[in-house]
Amino acid sequence: MIGVLTKLIAAKKDSLRAEDMDKVLGWIQRGTGSAFSLEEWLESKPNEMALMVVAKWLQNGDLTPFEDDEDDEPEAEPEEAAMNGSYKRFSMGGELDTKRLFGGEGVGYIEELVNTYAEPIYNQIASERDGWEGERRSMMAAARRRPASAEGEVAFEAEIPEVDKHFIVSPKLKQLGKSICAAKSERCKKVMTAGPPSSGKSQWCSWLAATEKRPFFSINCSTVREPQQWFGKDGAKSGSTFWQPSEFVKAIEMGGCIVRLEELNRLSPFIVNPLLELLEDGRTRVEGYGMVEIGPDTIFIATANVGMQYQGTYKSCESLLSRFSVKVEFTPLTEAQTTKTLVARTGVDVEVAKKLATVSQQVYAKTGVVGTGSYDKPITYRQLEAACYLYPAIGNEAFRVSLLNHYESDGADSERSRVLKLLAGVGLA
Repeated sequence: MIGVLTKLIAAKKDSLRAEDMDKVLGWIQRGTGSAFSLEEWLESKPNEMALMVVAKWLQNGDLTPFEDDEDDEPEAEPEEAAMNGSYKRFSMGGELDTKRLFGGEGVGYIEELVNTYAEPIYNQIASERDGWEGERRSMMAAARRRPASAEGEVAFEAEIPEVDKHFIVSPKLKQLGKSICAAKSERCKKVMTAGPPSSGKSQWCSWLAATEKRPFFSINCSTVREPQQWFGKDGAKSGSTFWQPSEFVKAIEMGGCIVRLEELNRLSPFIVNPLLELLEDGRTRVEGYGMVEIGPDTIFIATANVGMQYQGTYKSCESLLSRFSVKVEFTPLTEAQTTKTLVARTGVDVEVAKKLATVSQQVYAKTGVVGTGSYDKPITYRQLEAACYLYPAIGNEAFRVSLLNHYESDGADSERSRVLKLLAGVGLA
């Protein structure tokens, strides 16, 4: 359209009347506060409707859209009109096309009006409203936060992690992570990840923080032994006492942080209560400190190893699990992905990595299966990576200390002997 107008202006430049040109330029410039020539106006990328009106004038000399009745003009244009010089002059152009009143073929008049003018204004207002709401919540959280002594506090700043370029993330997980970060509802920002060891649960949390440029904080739930440890401890200085808030409190109050609750299944059921109110209501009161309130856009991601075979695992509290509205289940890497990652991280020969990945997949396929020839546990990626780092120095002995010795050797058909046969089958024993 712009190309067509440029040609029309060039062709008719010498024949255009000065008074007609003044009317058109006045219409274009109204409400913008800037002076344009027709050429400059085209370079500013005007909206399609205005282009069509000017094109019609160049073709048939119709000046109707540009001639306003000054007596009917308000003394001051509404604010919306100031945002767009042609806002209140929307024209259906020339003869009325009745088919376009209610849509019909192509875009109807009403739809065109909404898309061109009303929708951008609405989106701008909605965006500003979201920003105001975020600032309001942040200020309210700061107002409720009343430490007994600011002097006793230790400076804390959660950092944005670096992107792990070797971590493999499926397109589905990438899109899910972006959706969680962009979601408006706080319900979507409490995520449970589950799966066997070395399936990528923990790494996905830090990867998401790195790619979304968000501060990251992790707390290992198995190390929290007392309910009060979630929030801080009493301290003393210069003869007076004060409450020292925990790094967990500082991370959740700062807003925009991704907080990883590592190994939630190892959290003792006797100290769950402090988290229940916080995750449900977004706030809880701590004696000696005041109101702890989750900052805006904070994301909680809990990790858990599935199965009671993992040491220190408790049966999770259903009330706590219900706080996590989103659940993501992880599975081990495929054979091809394992091979690629081992080579990239350790520099091991690709053939060795491929053989290890094959053995790992064979064991995983029979892990937990009832019957002869099954395994109680899989070979984890951590074990494979350790074997690859040791292999250049000690050869096949690396597979014994990193893989075989993790299995019981109780008899000729023990799990260890069966894994040894798999390694021998691919030439690694």
